[in-house]
Amino acid sequence: MSDPIQVAQRRLQRAWSADGLSELAAGIMLFLPALFEWAKRTVAAHSPEWQTLNTIQMLVIVPGVWIVTWGLPRLRNRVFGDREGFMIPRMAPEGWSKAIAVLLMAGMTALVAALAMKKTSFTVVTIVLGFAVAALLFRTGLATGIRRYPAMGIAVAAVSILIAFRASDFETAFIWQMGFMGALCIVTGSITLLFYLRQRA
Repeated sequence: MSDPIQVAQRRLQRAWSADGLSELAAGIMLFLPALFEWAKRTVAAHSPEWQTLNTIQMLVIVPGVWIVTWGLPRLRNRVFGDREGFMIPRMAPEGWSKAIAVLLMAGMTALVAALAMKKTSFTVVTIVLGFAVAALLFRTGLATGIRRYPAMGIAVAAVSILIAFRASDFETAFIWQMGFMGALCIVTGSITLLFYLRQRA
């Protein structure tokens, strides 16, 4: 028999993910650094153009994190109505715990392979970052019961391994990894928001 408290927790957490706004905002904040780093690679390092792009990057991204953190809940409540609540994360069910264990094992295997092949440190950083984000997505999926989050986690982990072993330097790995994660969240968040708005029409 389902625990009514867990059912209520999941229903509340699903409500906060139903409109896709958090996903969309996270995607934008992940994609922007990749976009700026790519743009800086198209000009000479430390040139006036490079310095201008670097300054704009700091002026956009640093306040952007605060704006998203402070403004997103207010935007959601203003546009879609008040949906406030406090939730203590619960432990994952046994089945999901096994899935996370398999994911972590795959990550450790990739790390060992990278070290054995004497790849440079950015390879390890790329893999660790990818699997950390994948674990966060899995955890979000556990808390909300939304299946797209584990699927996104698997995609992030797989692409991160591919990027780690194919990229020639840290900047390239960073641009591709952050760009992929940002684009993925933007696409899924936009689709979720579109369906949400259609349901409320």
